[in-house]
Amino acid sequence: MLNINNFVETFEGEEFLDLDNIFGITNVKEEVFMRPHLHNFIEICYVYSGNGRHYINGNIYNVHPGDLYIIDYGTVHAFESDSDGRINTFNIMFLPEFFDPVYKGIDSWKTITEKIFADNGTHNVFINIPHGDIANYNRLTMDMFREYTARKYGYSEMIRGLFLQFMINIIRDFAGINHINPTSKMKKSDTVEFIKSYFDHNYEQKIYINSLCESLYINKSHLCRLFKEYTGTNMIYYINRKRIQKACELLKETDSTIISIAIDVGFKDYKHFNNVFNEIMGENPTKYREGLK
Repeated sequence: MLNINNFVETFEGEEFLDLDNIFGITNVKEEVFMRPHLHNFIEICYVYSGNGRHYINGNIYNVHPGDLYIIDYGTVHAFESDSDGRINTFNIMFLPEFFDPVYKGIDSWKTITEKIFADNGTHNVFINIPHGDIANYNRLTMDMFREYTARKYGYSEMIRGLFLQFMINIIRDFAGINHINPTSKMKKSDTVEFIKSYFDHNYEQKIYINSLCESLYINKSHLCRLFKEYTGTNMIYYINRKRIQKACELLKETDSTIISIAIDVGFKDYKHFNNVFNEIMGENPTKYREGLK
């Protein structure tokens, strides 16, 4: 896994693909908030259960069981699960040569559907599986996953056959009327909520505002104004306040040293941590801890 700009991650095929580094399948309960990422392979995300949102290249899709998303090379995306339960997905990851070595080097979903399946219309990459077909998709994904994990004799050919059935079903359903339109482009409030959610789940890491803006295709000065407009504070203060809130919890609930707590909540410099803590809490962390006794 390689950070390309410290906000969006790149998932490399060597880490996720098997069968000669050309195919892989995982069953994942997505995190409440997943860090935005892209990959150098094609991924088909099939939602088995759960609800939430899927952020894809600046669009928002409401997620429901039976949704299917085709994530092309270089597409930035992230799932966010609703608080009442995580989204459960089967993620089928592959390179075109999994169908046949002659297709090595094909660099897009569009080209795959045209060259391999002689289909010229399957370029929309988000569909909701017809209710009557969900059981079939569930069976195919479960069978692929079982073959992939059990690794019995001939499993790679079994997977290839199941995957071809899966792909043909996708082509057929894409030809119907089940395309999903984005719930919306990311509105101003959506953008701010997305960023807040990212900060809330990643405050302990080093956060690069410039990289965040690049990944959202938004001007930094505009984003700063937007964030201040909707939250009443700037992004740096929001992050620091989140870190100090967590530091207060750790000062109260653990015997960890103040230096280790500073590191745990995202500060790499104790003096800076002390200054920020004093600014937000009105006293330094030592006095704060003493006042809890």
